[in-house]
Amino acid sequence: MTETSPASFMTQTSDTTEQKQETVGKALPHVHAKVVDSENRVLPRGFRGELCISGYLLQQGYYKNPGKTAEAMIRDENGILWMHTGDEASIDSDGYCRITGRIKDIIIRGEYFSFIVD
Repeated sequence: MTETSPASFMTQTSDTTEQKQETVGKALPHVHAKVVDSENRVLPRGFRGELCISGYLLQQGYYKNPGKTAEAMIRDENGILWMHTGDEASIDSDGYCRITGRIKDIIIRGEYFSFIVD
């Protein structure tokens, strides 16, 4: 995603075929990832929720759109800034991330964007 410059995860040549085909890999160095529920509580490994990314690669914000920036980029109780991706995902016990869907679907019609929140 462009908001995270653009890669957050990667598989390695030593990963299994299953890990390469069914996951986006592990978080890159100096990148942190978590999965949260609808109330922004961190979920245990293996549970599905919204994928959030933190680290040096985050955008500064959406151009001339502070409202959208505030909606997507949220500081936690420790002051760490997290990008809420809108992707539904799980992270397994080995750190591999599986994208399983979208929390926020985007439908583009002409010049207008419609956001559908499941």
